[in-house]
Amino acid sequence: MLTYRKLPERLYERYRRSDGGKSPPTKKARGQTTLLKEEYRISDRDATVCNKLLADVIYSSRVPFNFVENPAFKRFLKRIRLACDPPSRYRIAGPLLTEAYKEIKEKMEKALEKSPE
Repeated sequence: MLTYRKLPERLYERYRRSDGGKSPPTKKARGQTTLLKEEYRISDRDATVCNKLLADVIYSSRVPFNFVENPAFKRFLKRIRLACDPPSRYRIAGPLLTEAYKEIKEKMEKALEKSPE
């Protein structure tokens, strides 16, 4: 039997229910209480970090950019109740890729400066 823990106090500011906390829990057929299909919000900063991490996974594993639009992937995200929307393939192929390139280029330049000739 699954048990659900209460959200820690320190995370209440980060994750807030989009319905204002008004929805009661639903009941399963056997009388077990389940979690609602609640949406939690995260800050724009955290959403940006999540998008960059997803883009890094895609770049490092050579997955096609349209993977984020795959219906099976979207079902997976819906099932785990993702707190933010994933970036589109256009954001992954555009601004996120450009930003990742700049970050890697800066790291490489710093590493080359430190290396002996």
